[in-house]
Amino acid sequence: MRFYNLLENKTCTRAEYEAKELQYITSKNHYRELLLKKADLQNTLHTKYKSALSSFKTSSANKNQRTVQSMINGRVYAFYKKQGELIQANEPLAIIGDKNKFVLELEVDELDINKVKTSPYLDKRSKTFIVDAVFTDVPPNLCPGLTVEANIIVREKPEALVIPKSYLLPGDSVMLQNKEKIKVKTGLKNLKYVEIVSGLDTTATLYKK
Repeated sequence: MRFYNLLENKTCTRAEYEAKELQYITSKNHYRELLLKKADLQNTLHTKYKSALSSFKTSSANKNQRTVQSMINGRVYAFYKKQGELIQANEPLAIIGDKNKFVLELEVDELDINKVKTSPYLDKRSKTFIVDAVFTDVPPNLCPGLTVEANIIVREKPEALVIPKSYLLPGDSVMLQNKEKIKVKTGLKNLKYVEIVSGLDTTATLYKK
């Protein structure tokens, strides 16, 4: 208004007046933008405040649930966290198990699964079937993660004639002490021994290369 009056009294040029008018309009628009930003910031801060207040109330209500408790009695085998580290909800903290009961996870080859009565799902990656087993007599000093090797007992034969599998030559033959190679007929087998059905008796002495 001062420059308008100066212009009316012809004490300033129109160019000077228009420059001041443009400066005034630009300043007013910038002021309006700041007001809008202020309103947006107030809304954002109010939303964050309500969210933080709600989280605080929930945290205060659940403060009694922060005590870590196990649903079973057992032995702690491993910790995933160190003292002072933050534990999030639903995050594993430790491994706890029954020290008197271990479940064995056996991988049975697809060629041998037909010897088991119940056939579970085939793991296509390892080409094996997962079978759970338990000990009838628990060995001492067991811990999780150990490897185990098991035999599938398909038949029991008392007083069978068996030899170590390492003595059986290709083509189901064995070598006697005099270096004579003879043919034998085999029967049941496991990881260590093979049954000799015929071709050999208990008087023979075998030779191993």
